[in-house]
Amino acid sequence: SSYRINGTIDRLDYLPGSATIRILDYKTGRVTLNKTSPVEACFEDVKNKEAFQGYLYAWLYDKKHPDKRIQVGYYTARHLNEGIQYLNGGTPVAVEALQEFEIHMKALIGKVLSSGFEQTTDEQKCRICPYKGICNRG
Repeated sequence: SSYRINGTIDRLDYLPGSATIRILDYKTGRVTLNKTSPVEACFEDVKNKEAFQGYLYAWLYDKKHPDKRIQVGYYTARHLNEGIQYLNGGTPVAVEALQEFEIHMKALIGKVLSSGFEQTTDEQKCRICPYKGICNRG
């Protein structure tokens, strides 16, 4: 089976001095990043949601444009004076990290698909659910 995964990158820059693609994600709230964010940690704790999203966008970009140096940053609207916060301190995402992300992503998709999803009986919840189109209640 095949599945389509997509996302919308807020901003994409080419930094010619370092021949790097910079993916920027604009945030309205505070961004919490560790000094380093191992890929595995993104799948273990929801607190690593920004790092997960950064790796996801890097992985998606790499699928369309392989062999590019990719850096991921976050720009927080409420804290503009802090500047850009970078995933892993601005180090370009390693090819091995993208490969590891793909392995974990496939495992996560497999887990979700085998978990036995059931629609809610309370259709009022469907009014605000962002996934209502998937289960044909949109």
